[in-house]
Amino acid sequence: QNSVAVGTPATNADDSSNKKERDPISQQELVYAASSFAAVFRPVCLTMILAALAVHYVNTEQTREAGEKALARSYQVFDISEEQSAATSIGLGLINSLIIVSGIGMMTFVLVLLYKYRCMKCLIGYMVFASTALLGFLGSQMFMVAIQKYRIPLDWLTFVFVMYNFAITGVIAVFYQKGVPTYVNQGYLVLTSVIVAWQLSYFNEWMSWTLLIALALYDLCAVLTPCGPLKALVKEMSKENAPSMPGLLYEAGLPDNAVRPGRPSADAEDHNSNDENENRRRTSQNSGAEAASSGESETVVERPSGVAPISGAKKDGRSQLNVGRFKPKGRTQGNCPESSRVEIAPKTPQLDPENPRHAESDATMLPLAIAKVYKLPLVFPSSAEKIDTSTPKAYLNQDFDAADLRSKVKVMLPRRGGRIETVISKGKENYVVYNKDGELKRTLLVDKRGKVMEVVSGGEDDEEIDNNIKLGLGDFIFYSVLVSKATERGFAPFVACFLCILQGLGGTLVLLAVYHKALPALPSSIFLSVAMFVLAVFVITPWIEDMWTAGPYYV
Repeated sequence: QNSVAVGTPATNADDSSNKKERDPISQQELVYAASSFAAVFRPVCLTMILAALAVHYVNTEQTREAGEKALARSYQVFDISEEQSAATSIGLGLINSLIIVSGIGMMTFVLVLLYKYRCMKCLIGYMVFASTALLGFLGSQMFMVAIQKYRIPLDWLTFVFVMYNFAITGVIAVFYQKGVPTYVNQGYLVLTSVIVAWQLSYFNEWMSWTLLIALALYDLCAVLTPCGPLKALVKEMSKENAPSMPGLLYEAGLPDNAVRPGRPSADAEDHNSNDENENRRRTSQNSGAEAASSGESETVVERPSGVAPISGAKKDGRSQLNVGRFKPKGRTQGNCPESSRVEIAPKTPQLDPENPRHAESDATMLPLAIAKVYKLPLVFPSSAEKIDTSTPKAYLNQDFDAADLRSKVKVMLPRRGGRIETVISKGKENYVVYNKDGELKRTLLVDKRGKVMEVVSGGEDDEEIDNNIKLGLGDFIFYSVLVSKATERGFAPFVACFLCILQGLGGTLVLLAVYHKALPALPSSIFLSVAMFVLAVFVITPWIEDMWTAGPYYV
């Protein structure tokens, strides 16, 4: 994304680029990276710790042997045994990993095609079925091992009832989400990662590490290469009106001060808005004095800082009407300036609605709600029986329901004043307001409640502000698998891999804040962890054992 504002001279752009070269990372990027790391720190740590505890405590020698044989029969083309040399085991593990990753890549391409052509029923149906099987079948298998190992008294009926409700509730929390608290949704995503990591930990040790390295390389290619399936999926999901993909991403909210780099912060926007408010207020006061001296009225619309319904209040002989703000998901026609007040009709003479010349040249069809905002006189009596047609502006003193406010009436616009035009954007009618000089001032729409809302547009504000950080569920799973396999070699490898994963994730989030595009979260963490795992197993752990056997040391 380009951080230079539209309409900025080239010299400013060059200065900005030179400044960016001098300052590799800005304060906004640093705050965004730190806030993103803080948002995903707890769920990632919780998932890895729970997975490590599950692999260590919810297993027996019999279940490990049975699980390793089951995964070898299902996923491995070439068997890896302890009698083989290290080089042979690594080679066979790489071949098996290449086959598995190729299958994952093909399935990802199929998912991208289904999403691209909006086969959402097939896609969501498959994901719901897979999640139900995962939570119900694999979850039951994991809990059954815990029940048998710790001899928990539980009958079959209760066990089936609990697991059935556990699976169904999880599917609803992950995919339906309506009315489900956020922590329930996030909790089920964490549990899903723990269950899958517990199942994948049954892979042979050589097979596990080669598979993790292959997955890191695949993630690097799939996200960054032009033909990568994950890059294509991210591109499709970022398109306008693209449907959401529940169940694949873990979303965590960021604080208000952590604004995505390239988008103006709320504090800066409020500061600019306050400055413009003061300037507009002075301009409005001056123009109001001129209008009063000429014996003509003035219509002013005030925009508040947040969403607010229309409320009329008379002050100094003017009608001040609040217009709410509406941020659409897509791009709309016209740009709305960030002024607090818009002078639509500086001169509103008394117009005769029966005058044919007025009716032909200055009349237009507008919703009653907008006509009421700008106090526009009616031209012809409306078909609605509730409207008082005794005088052109008699309806201003009436109260209407939502249906009446959305209905269209023929109104008279001031001949030398502003204009309101109707445009169609995404199948909806918007009303573009121009001042007397033909300058676009704002875009309005009428919602279902009959309230007039302003369409806030221009650059990145066209899109609904999404202040969330998203991390793929696969990253949670393979982080947990790595830590679980490291746990089998002792506490030192566990701590080393745990810290390296967090370090790699933090570095990736910093790069995400700097480059402003989707980046793979697996490679840096996995490569660092594999290197530290080898160092911990062959250097740190023997050194700790030698220090322990040599005798106590006092500092």
